[in-house]
Amino acid sequence: TDVFGYNATTGTWVKAVNTGQAGFTVVSGTWWPGWQVSILDIDGLGQYGVFLDTQVGPQVSCDNNLIRNCHFTRNVQGISLHGADSNYLVNNRVESNTQSGINLFSLCDSNVILGNTVLSTTGSGEGINIANQNTFNIVRNNTVTRNVKGILINGSNIDGTMENVVSFNT
Repeated sequence: TDVFGYNATTGTWVKAVNTGQAGFTVVSGTWWPGWQVSILDIDGLGQYGVFLDTQVGPQVSCDNNLIRNCHFTRNVQGISLHGADSNYLVNNRVESNTQSGINLFSLCDSNVILGNTVLSTTGSGEGINIANQNTFNIVRNNTVTRNVKGILINGSNIDGTMENVVSFNT
């Protein structure tokens, strides 16, 4: 597996190319704010393509990250955030996951989900799921198609869902 990373403060990159295996989970205590993640072709059969989670271990931030130009396929969830704020999920392709393409599970505030393509999510199948006390998130210019559900907002407030293409969801 090729993995490396970038932190804007320290100049370090994180990148995984054609891993052919499950993605990775970033939990509190292992991640520094301001990382840019460019992960290409995470073809998984794992739980997550990438998971930013501040609710496990010591409370160290999973905030202010950029996940851009990635491809997550065949996981339970493509991209998942839990207690992670001010992150940018930009121009990713998330497909054929079995639960959620992009999931803001809970306590995720001020995130931007922009220009992603989320398709063919099966099972319970939300293309984009924003649930459980998330606030001030923006969902804009995404294409969400051929999922069981398109964009699901449940128990959360968002700043805006606009200019999304949501089609052919069942």
